[in-house]
Amino acid sequence: DNSFPVCDVVLANIIATEGKMGNYYKVKLPDGRVGFIKAKCVEHLTDFKQNQSATADNIIRTARQFLGIPYFWGGKSTKGFDCSGFTQTVFRLNGIELPRDANMQVQRGTEVAFDSTLSQLKPADLLFFGRSKNHITHVALYLGNGKFIHADGIVHINSLFPQDEDYSEYRRSHLQTAKRILK
Repeated sequence: DNSFPVCDVVLANIIATEGKMGNYYKVKLPDGRVGFIKAKCVEHLTDFKQNQSATADNIIRTARQFLGIPYFWGGKSTKGFDCSGFTQTVFRLNGIELPRDANMQVQRGTEVAFDSTLSQLKPADLLFFGRSKNHITHVALYLGNGKFIHADGIVHINSLFPQDEDYSEYRRSHLQTAKRILK
């Protein structure tokens, strides 16, 4: 066997297949190179979308599996995430497409008004942070009980409540709005 890796593929990659050869799919890369991937590692996009159940529990379970992944500006894979790449990937893996950047994601969903108790928020709501509602620079996924998961340094969990050990005063002071994506 004289084959060698052309590139790697990570969870949530969308690839263009050009037919099946035995137990492999032939794959054409954007730069024109060709490679092969084991067929058992590929799920057709239409099948994938039909098999998704976008519930708050599933979205949170997906998000938690990325804890510890490093921050990478522009990143949207298990090699590294930026904040909006993280939320986009988590929702995509649950069958929901979101725009790429936080300032675009804030345009989606239904606004959730909240007070200091945050009792109006539900798990899987998106939290948006910035200088103002018109200048959103960060997005996170609400977990419930004041906790949220986001890509900031690494994918990790913080709290919006001062009494919690993982409280982020910076994020609390910059929280501008919340959006409910799930119906």
